[in-house]
Amino acid sequence: MEKSLNTISRTLFDYFYGKKFLIVIGTFNHMGGAERQAVRLALYLKEKVNTEVSFLTWTGGEAIESILKEVDIPFYIFPLKEITSKWRRVLDLLGLTRLVRKEIRPDYILPYVGFSSKIIGLIWKHTRVQYTWWNQRDEGRGLFKSKNEKRALLNVCDIISNSYEGQKFLSKNYDIPIDKIMVYNNGTPIPDVQNLKPVWKKRLGVDSDTRLVSMLANVTRYKDHKTLFYAWEKVQKHFKSNGKTVKLLLAGHLNDKTTVQDLKILGFDLNLSDSIRLLGPITETNELIMESDLVVHSSNTEGCPNAVCEAMAFGKPVVGTNISGIRQALGATHEQYCLSQPNNSDDLARKIVHLLENSELAIEIGKFNLVRIKKEFSIEGMICFFLNLIYRHVNKIM
Repeated sequence: MEKSLNTISRTLFDYFYGKKFLIVIGTFNHMGGAERQAVRLALYLKEKVNTEVSFLTWTGGEAIESILKEVDIPFYIFPLKEITSKWRRVLDLLGLTRLVRKEIRPDYILPYVGFSSKIIGLIWKHTRVQYTWWNQRDEGRGLFKSKNEKRALLNVCDIISNSYEGQKFLSKNYDIPIDKIMVYNNGTPIPDVQNLKPVWKKRLGVDSDTRLVSMLANVTRYKDHKTLFYAWEKVQKHFKSNGKTVKLLLAGHLNDKTTVQDLKILGFDLNLSDSIRLLGPITETNELIMESDLVVHSSNTEGCPNAVCEAMAFGKPVVGTNISGIRQALGATHEQYCLSQPNNSDDLARKIVHLLENSELAIEIGKFNLVRIKKEFSIEGMICFFLNLIYRHVNKIM
């Protein structure tokens, strides 16, 4: 608590004491990056700032419902679909407005990602709420560049994004001055490594000398697992020729059946079946990061990836594709070792091999990453940014 009070002024704590926040996320079915950030915000507001917090979602699901029940945070499920008829959408918006205004009655609504931000942006002025934002959590997925989206963007109190890629998308596609879209860094917790026990090498049946490389990301067309597979063929051959064993562990949902099937075929063709494991969604993500010698993030398009920030918080070296969101996370200090040319499997393989074979450099980069997360990506800093936005708007401070 002391650290939080040193970061966020007592004035803000006192001002928001007892206020009611409604956080909106699209689904409770899985715990992705946006959902994880939303839950962290809710817990901080409830436990540290002593506010009342509730959740609204369009789709229920045990993944998040169980967490909210455990910490006694109420939630509401309003079945609203992304694609529907014009008149169905009008009826949905009227029903949602009544729910928020008469039953939930929050002071502030904080939606996450573009679709939820659009819906709340269209109705919030009819709910007696004092504040809402547009919170862009990706690089534009699920948005159609429509007039309704622009109307919602111009209707909210603030427009924020957790990445420069999201900022650029909104500015370019909705003709909004870029300086009107504020960028913040994801709040990333520092893990309690002392209470973690290794599980993965034993579970995989590999010896202690096996080098583990992991990537934590849902297997979808937005990521670039294909380039990683081609790179891994080269990595595997290099270490096999030196009598060493390496394993690539891929954790994340496998719901994109076409992409998953294509990768399985590619892995078979490249003879990678013994050295790559598709783990699917897992609960022991912290243990996986802790046991990894290196974390990779191969992707074609990103906001600012939580998976990269969380690996950095463990003090792990990370090799990622040289795109805007990953550069935002890693910074430029070690870019010659950690940022790989997009769609270039040779470059990615060289960087993976180099860090696996140079332990002192890997340790140095890992320490740098941890310091960067503490300084630039703290949860306290993110919450301070959020609360200041609300405070300044409500009190008309320019």
